[in-house]
Amino acid sequence: MNKITMYSDPHHSRSGVPPLIQPTPPPAALQFQRLKVRPLQRLFALPSLLCLLTLFTFFPAFVNAAEPQVEATLSSDTVELGEQLELQIKITGARDIKPPERVSIEGLSIGGVSFTKSSERSNINGSYSTTETTLFSFQIVPQKTGRFPIPPIVVEADGKKLTTRPLKLTVTGGAAGSGSGGSANANPDARQDDSPGEIGFAELVVPKLHAYLGEAVPVELRIYFNAGVNVQIPQGAMPQITLDGFTMQKLTDPQQKKITRDGKDYNCLTFKTVVTPAKIGKLAIGPVEMPYVALVSVRRNIQRPRLGGPFDSMFNDPFFNGMVNMSEPRNLTARGSAVDLEVRPLPLAGKPKSFDGAIGQFDMDTTAKPLKVNVGDPITLTIHISGRGNFDRVNAPVIADESGWRTYPPSAKFSAEDKSGINGSKTFEMALIPEERKNALPVMEFSYFDPLTEKYKTLTSNPDAIAVEGQNPPPVVAQSAPARQPAATPAPTPLQKRKADDILYLADTGAWGETFEPVYMQRNFWLAQIVPAAALLAFAGVQIRRVRKNNVEAARVAALEKEKEDYLKTLNRIGVKQSDFFDAAVRYLQAETARTSGRNPASIGADDAIASRPLEPDVIAGVQTIFAACGGQRYAGGSASAGAIPDGKREKVLATIRSFTHA
Repeated sequence: MNKITMYSDPHHSRSGVPPLIQPTPPPAALQFQRLKVRPLQRLFALPSLLCLLTLFTFFPAFVNAAEPQVEATLSSDTVELGEQLELQIKITGARDIKPPERVSIEGLSIGGVSFTKSSERSNINGSYSTTETTLFSFQIVPQKTGRFPIPPIVVEADGKKLTTRPLKLTVTGGAAGSGSGGSANANPDARQDDSPGEIGFAELVVPKLHAYLGEAVPVELRIYFNAGVNVQIPQGAMPQITLDGFTMQKLTDPQQKKITRDGKDYNCLTFKTVVTPAKIGKLAIGPVEMPYVALVSVRRNIQRPRLGGPFDSMFNDPFFNGMVNMSEPRNLTARGSAVDLEVRPLPLAGKPKSFDGAIGQFDMDTTAKPLKVNVGDPITLTIHISGRGNFDRVNAPVIADESGWRTYPPSAKFSAEDKSGINGSKTFEMALIPEERKNALPVMEFSYFDPLTEKYKTLTSNPDAIAVEGQNPPPVVAQSAPARQPAATPAPTPLQKRKADDILYLADTGAWGETFEPVYMQRNFWLAQIVPAAALLAFAGVQIRRVRKNNVEAARVAALEKEKEDYLKTLNRIGVKQSDFFDAAVRYLQAETARTSGRNPASIGADDAIASRPLEPDVIAGVQTIFAACGGQRYAGGSASAGAIPDGKREKVLATIRSFTHA
């Protein structure tokens, strides 16, 4: 029987709560003591617990903190004379870093330093660490060719001096020019109208002092704004570059970074584009303008009006009236001076027949499928042209030897590797039809002009092995019947003499033989059939080959006629742009020439079209004008290429095309 003990709680007794009834406590050895924490102790216990958790969480990061490190790299260790590159100095694991001093190397123009900072936090096996990274960048433009050693650069980080490893730069290309254009091109720090209080200015950076007609030249446009001034770009505002004799691609979206130049901090917007010269001579790129709005501080003289009363004398005191600093928005323009570029004509010496205007540095590779076909079956040849240059003038390669092959106009697709479109690859797909047995693909040729070496180069594909099966048309073989030697006539017997004077017996075979064997079983009969049989087979083979050739030729002519119809629709369409109009006119003339000559339309130029048929002098002049206008429109750009073709010019072109077609 459990023993019940009654006791009273003094706290509850004071509050009027009756005493509690509880069982007898267990033995002392099994009792649990309640920990009593005072309110003040609880107040200090929570922060202490948080500090311990923070220490255990981040303590490994402090233990594993790495020493600061520095690394120097060049964006390219081999560049062309005048081409821009970048020297980068990367510091990791340091917080307090002083910018490196500007490097000075004879023969290299080194601009101001710009920098970016970033931090990265990582967790490896429960260990947290934060890595600070600072990147300093110097823009370099070579002034002369040769090998340039870049000495070690000292950077102070967290109170320690770090030294980079030495680098080497190789500059290739021709000698640099002189004059204002050269200095503007080569010096990235050159700017005009850079007054001490200037808020924004512009700068054009062109990596070349001279270029060739039709060469794609990359251009950078930099807009600098004082980092201490609140600047806004109006919606839709873009830099305006004055160009005379150039076409320009669309400006890329700007890249923004903070740089320090001449001890001042600037926010720099960098736009990129590509310009192409359309005429020779000394041409100017620029000047350039960029509108912006800046919130500037102005001082105004404030004179408070008299209000009347006893306080006029106090508020009209000079202490309350005078010059006051105020901020107001202003519409301003960042300006940059022009850069001169010498444009040279392409050399005539060594110009390959397959050259079609491509300028730059390119590589070519080809693939074909299927590699096993029958005579007359198509083969798809895929050609990749990759590299750097004016891809708008990169056309499909041509076949070195077209004998035994039929081709059709190829399709083209361009893939850019950068936003400016100067680096990329162009893919052509061409249908090849073998007309006879072949064991190798035809050799393809692609020619271009390399502005670095100032020479023409021709790329050729490998004649990869293929298997073209089927019967070649049998050759016509003229065979003559074997001459039969007259048989020796034996001397007549007495019986024959008697028969000659008597009635001829029916059983007498006479001179053609004394045998009853059927003629079709005789050997001489079948030998005599060889000649007509061979002639019949040769005739059949010639007819089969002629029909097959006519079918292929008919398909080719039909495709060209269809293309001509499409081009005529473009030529007769009202409001067509001049660039599309002259492109359709040239392609029509190429298709018409290919229809009669059997050549690839893409390989036909103005001289080929004129030589394909007898033409009147005015028609020859018209054909030359059409090809020249098309080439000019490819570089004209802007409003010149976008405007509609005038009716008078349209009629002249259509009259030339009609005369050419019916010649």
